[in-house]
Amino acid sequence: MKSVNEKYQTVIEKNTFYFFNPVFEEKYEDYLNSIKETLLVLKNEIENEGLKKVQFERLIGEKENGLRALLALTGFSNDRHTNQI
Repeated sequence: MKSVNEKYQTVIEKNTFYFFNPVFEEKYEDYLNSIKETLLVLKNEIENEGLKKVQFERLIGEKENGLRALLALTGFSNDRHTNQI
């Protein structure tokens, strides 16, 4: 088994360090679940009502993470587009 000094040396040499932050991980998981749920609701609306412009207007205008969900769905970067709004 490696000593603590050997482990530190590995981190310094190989730049491989993983810091586990449970609070951040929980918040980020909640954020991702929010995006997923937003997209599932949109999917269900489209399946039930057909594709309508008003669904996207509501998604962007009323949902907290609506724009981010739409950008994730289309594969666009969030940082590039939020600065333009």
